[in-house]
Amino acid sequence: MVAEGKNVVGHAGGVHLQLLADRVGLPDELDHAMRRSGFRPLHPRGRVLSDLACAIVLGAVSISDIAVLEHQRTALGAVASAPTVWRALEEVDELQLKRIALARAKVRRRVWALLERREEGFPWITVNGRPLEGWTVIDSDATAVACASEKEGAAGTYKKDVFGLCPLLAYCDNTGELLAQMLRPGDAGCNDTGDNIEIFRQAVEQLPAAHRRKILFRVDGAGFSTGLLAWIASAGGRVHPSFTWEYSVGWTFTGREMEAVLAVDALEEAGVMRSRIVR
Repeated sequence: MVAEGKNVVGHAGGVHLQLLADRVGLPDELDHAMRRSGFRPLHPRGRVLSDLACAIVLGAVSISDIAVLEHQRTALGAVASAPTVWRALEEVDELQLKRIALARAKVRRRVWALLERREEGFPWITVNGRPLEGWTVIDSDATAVACASEKEGAAGTYKKDVFGLCPLLAYCDNTGELLAQMLRPGDAGCNDTGDNIEIFRQAVEQLPAAHRRKILFRVDGAGFSTGLLAWIASAGGRVHPSFTWEYSVGWTFTGREMEAVLAVDALEEAGVMRSRIVR
């Protein structure tokens, strides 16, 4: 604690995030993905994107909130202005989105290699006290995000009382990382087979090759569909026997399901009775 108020860094925890990003090479890889021939901006675009990500972690909810990093200028140097962030985001097209995804995957390979070299090794998921060693676990879910009516794509969501957007998110449960996200209109369906397959496909592409062979996909009842399960069972179309993809899905148990279970029980009981008569 200091009283003079000079050379004080606010949101000091954010400094660690930015230093970590630098150490693993994230700004440089993003800058390479954003590079355009003959264009050398004052603020490297990779730095702008990584700074914006850190600002979001620190609570930023709009582009102008990049100013939250101004507190760290003495530690990390100049921060891009809100107009510069606007320009950087407007420069992103479909090709650059693909290149950014490749850059993220490249940095993730670097980070996961470091995790594997730790004394405790890679963080495997534990079930009943036993680690699922060798298995990568990916969770996906739709998340209603409230927003103002003038936002593009805003509509009533599956939450009924929420007006906004309905993005799909995919996380790696081993490391807690967000692997992929898909921004969708508010009225997009949670059980859209194509969207659920696409978000998992993007998530798998973010994994290092060695971690793509044994994957457990988890999704709740809202994302359940036979098309999605068939895609998982086929390992996304991969035919090599080294790929083992499994799924764990939820399903809402209603009166309809109870009636079906009771009907099966009744049929089995009738079958037992008939077998006794035959004997």
